[in-house]
Amino acid sequence: MSRHRARSRTTGITLLLALPTALLAASPPPLINYQGVLRGMEDEPLTGSYDMTFRFFDAETGGVEILVDRHLAADAQAVIVDGGLFSVGLGSGTVADGSGPGTYTSLDTVFLDFDQVWLEVQIGAETLSPRTRVLATPYALNATNAATADMLGGQSSSFYLNTSPAWQWKDGALRLQSPDDSHAALEAVHTGGTANAAGRFEDNGFSGRAWVAEGDRGLRAYGSEYGGYFEQTDPFGSRAYLASEQTGIRAYAGTNGGSSAGKFFGTYDGMSHLAFLGISGGAGVWGYGYPGAYFNTAWTGEAYLAYGDEGMHGYGTFVGGYFVDTDSSSWVRTAFSTYKVQGSGTVSFVQNHPYEKDKVIVYAAPEGDEVAVYTRGTGRLVNGEARVRLGDTFELVANPDVGLTAHATPIGDPVPLAVVEKSTSEIVVRGPKGSNGEFDYMVWGLRVGFESQSIVQPKSAEARVPAMADHEAHYRADPSLRRYNALERFKAMRPGRTWDDAVDLARAKRLLDAVGVHDPRRDGLVPARAAHGLARTGSVPGGPAPPESREPTPTQVAAPEAGADPAVLSETEVEPAPIAAATVRDPWTESFPASAAISAGDVLVLDPIVAGAVRPCERAADQTLVGVAAGPDFDGRIEVALAKIHEVRVDADYGAIVPGDLLTTSATPGAAMRATADGPGTILGKALEPLEAGVGTIRVLLMPR
Repeated sequence: MSRHRARSRTTGITLLLALPTALLAASPPPLINYQGVLRGMEDEPLTGSYDMTFRFFDAETGGVEILVDRHLAADAQAVIVDGGLFSVGLGSGTVADGSGPGTYTSLDTVFLDFDQVWLEVQIGAETLSPRTRVLATPYALNATNAATADMLGGQSSSFYLNTSPAWQWKDGALRLQSPDDSHAALEAVHTGGTANAAGRFEDNGFSGRAWVAEGDRGLRAYGSEYGGYFEQTDPFGSRAYLASEQTGIRAYAGTNGGSSAGKFFGTYDGMSHLAFLGISGGAGVWGYGYPGAYFNTAWTGEAYLAYGDEGMHGYGTFVGGYFVDTDSSSWVRTAFSTYKVQGSGTVSFVQNHPYEKDKVIVYAAPEGDEVAVYTRGTGRLVNGEARVRLGDTFELVANPDVGLTAHATPIGDPVPLAVVEKSTSEIVVRGPKGSNGEFDYMVWGLRVGFESQSIVQPKSAEARVPAMADHEAHYRADPSLRRYNALERFKAMRPGRTWDDAVDLARAKRLLDAVGVHDPRRDGLVPARAAHGLARTGSVPGGPAPPESREPTPTQVAAPEAGADPAVLSETEVEPAPIAAATVRDPWTESFPASAAISAGDVLVLDPIVAGAVRPCERAADQTLVGVAAGPDFDGRIEVALAKIHEVRVDADYGAIVPGDLLTTSATPGAAMRATADGPGTILGKALEPLEAGVGTIRVLLMPR
């Protein structure tokens, strides 16, 4: 033990120092045991609490300040001196980086980078001198790099990973575990100027490669079978393949209750959006938002679903919309060429049967070889002549020069009538001189602008007569319905013939055979491309040629057997079991009636008047807090998010919000604020993002309590 004596100009103290010794343990902490004796001006031992500051330098005088360790009463860390004796664990106080270059906040890093370290002690306001050099013992903290420690546990120091900047190799498997929830088990950052990835992984026996944080990409991966594979093994077993075969994404709902192959969330202009793909027992795609769905192609086709007040909105330079019934072959194009609607079936309206409540009446629109318009009405002869003014709009849509046809039919007495003049604005009808009889009239015209529309056209799509299988099924279920069809009514019109007399339809059959009737067993499904009459068969600019064949029926991936490699799973044509539509809804939301206008992200409370309904909050720390609106109200109801991460409207004017703050209701309608007290039933959740001032939207971990 050596003794160092120094006189204080203010209090007069003497300090007895012990050489620093390392605290030894199986896993030594980065601390150094420092002992001393503190005496007064008369050499008497002192007792009490004293502020002490320990500074580490790289030289005896001057030099670089490396690290500072403060033990101060202000931090409840003052050094206790009893009978002159004290002991301090250097590195256990308030440790801060020194003023020199580099960053040092722990003693083990100090002795890693400096071969000479000097200790300067300050007691109260007095700095003692000279500095004391820290000798060999603490360097055990860096034994893996010490010249006298070439072997650790029987292995060379190069056998161990360390913090040096040198490139290092690890031949065996490596597992990293972090018990700290606030830190990842592994964090990789490439700080080089020519970095191409923070991480790279390779299966040397196969083709799998993955780069993490590569250039401007978060993740890039490829393999000869698929680019990526994800699976939730419990409880549903849902799977997703990325860049698999000729598909960008292939996803499957699990066989143990999975509700959809894909589910997507998003917010835009304060509105929530949600879409499901491949819903079990339901639609292929189901979504809501503004619009509910939007699609476009590399050509000009665009379609909106649930768009504003429209169910569907679509357009393109070839056809606005196309639909086909693959069983009957009936198809229809909408907004195609000069046609609003063009197709192989009939145009019909449906009306409830007024007396038989289990039936409807279906009428077909008349069809002809021209685009026709008509007007009709009733007139009366005056002394054998009538001048009838036609409907005001007829002359606005009918061709005034060609194609007008007029009929007049007497009412009551069967008098002869003749149309002697006709135009798109009026007709003149004559009968027997002196007659004042009534008559009905009808005037047909060509729709102006459609006089040259071609009737016979080149075939761009197969247009057989649709199969009548549905109608035959109706007759089998209820034979009495047959008497209403045109053929049976024609039979009844023939005088002197019984109902069941056969009608010779030989010529009609020959004509029908020449046109063709769709037979699903012979013709199969109608290929969408052929039914479209799509003439474009070349490559799309900037993309591959569109597929020529119909997509195969989606298959379900079989569940892997125990120990099976998911990379070689077989596919089987198994229909997933139907799941009730209720399983599609978000399990973290609950539906409530809405008693006021609600927007997505609003904080909701129970309505004090309308039982069971919710409304936006309007007061601070409301104990009737329910949750957050997951989307805008729909048909008087609202989905309320109860426990999830969600975008929430907040007001930071009641106090700046930082991540981790608990949130409660505020007096700003529909907005949360930072909670100043933890009242039962008032806490909405925990802020995940900051907001310094004003009203805004942040992500919140909802956990109402």
